[in-house]
Amino acid sequence: MTKETQQEIKHEALAIAPPGTTIAVPEGAAVGGSILGVVLFAIGTVLTLRKKLSKDNLEITKDRAETDLIKTYQDTIRTLQEQNAKLDINARDAWRTRAEDAKRIGELTSKVEHLSEVNASMEKTIEQLRGEVSAAHQTTNELREEIRTLHQTIKDMAQQQQQQTILQPVPEADNASA
Repeated sequence: MTKETQQEIKHEALAIAPPGTTIAVPEGAAVGGSILGVVLFAIGTVLTLRKKLSKDNLEITKDRAETDLIKTYQDTIRTLQEQNAKLDINARDAWRTRAEDAKRIGELTSKVEHLSEVNASMEKTIEQLRGEVSAAHQTTNELREEIRTLHQTIKDMAQQQQQQTILQPVPEADNASA
């Protein structure tokens, strides 16, 4: 008998029976219905537990993932803080070096300006000395020319004197003693 047939019989029996009467269900059908009920209950329980356990596993997995993510973030933060501390030290060292370099550049700039002034003064002195050396060369050339002229004059005078001495008669007394 099919399920529909059983329900039709049950409805007809209930419709014919006076109120308050009980309908007897055959004994084999009660055991089969009970077994069917227990099996259906067990299947429902298994499906419910499976669904519940699946949700619990999902929650546990999510919790583990969140914990791992938090640990990763904490490690990353710790690493970034260490790097930041190192960079801060490097920045302070660079700032200190920059300040020292700026001071040294100021000192060197001052020295360069002083040396430029000294150089300009020396160039001016060199130009004056060149002028004086040029004037000294001119004077030296003029003196050389005068010396040559004087030397020529002395030479000429010496020749004239020699010629005059040759032309003058020699006294005889002087010749006898010679």
